[in-house]
Amino acid sequence: MKKKEKNAVIKTCLDILPVRSWEPSVGAFLLADSSYLDLLRLVPRDLQNIAEDELELEIYQFTKVLKTVGCDLKFLSMRFPLSLERQKAVLLHHARQAGDETRIRWLERQIRELEVAETNISSQHFYLAYWGKDADTLRKNHDMIRKYAATGYQPLVEEIDARQKAKVLEKLANMNTIIDIYPDGDDDSAPGFMEEEG
Repeated sequence: MKKKEKNAVIKTCLDILPVRSWEPSVGAFLLADSSYLDLLRLVPRDLQNIAEDELELEIYQFTKVLKTVGCDLKFLSMRFPLSLERQKAVLLHHARQAGDETRIRWLERQIRELEVAETNISSQHFYLAYWGKDADTLRKNHDMIRKYAATGYQPLVEEIDARQKAKVLEKLANMNTIIDIYPDGDDDSAPGFMEEEG
């Protein structure tokens, strides 16, 4: 007996990615179902050198956020390639101005070390995604997260600008893309819906 073949449904990018546009008035992404998505960056901690009491306090703070905020939360962990272009540019500048052959060789060695570090090391960043069915709900959820995550000597989350949010979503959709996510980075590319009209 022949197996029945399933009708393959071909999905488009719009089916897979629900983000439709950037809403500057809300400061978040508008989704296909008219709800909103926003991102916050988790502040990294040095867990190797943190005191036991401070670590417990951090865990309690995150637990409080998860229990009190009444919206869906998603933690995103993303690896980005290490960008050392600025350091290499400074070393190249000094190498061009150096007159001593020994200093030039030393600077070239430093540049090669930076290139090896760029190819072998990636930086890991963590983000918190949250949703709201409308702009007011999203704002309320944002305020709740900031309220409970900002207690203590160092806040758990921090704001990121619209360009960084777009780059995080672009990286989430295209995992093999090399993107500079740092706010003062040289990568000025942004998805089409982020560009100014006019």
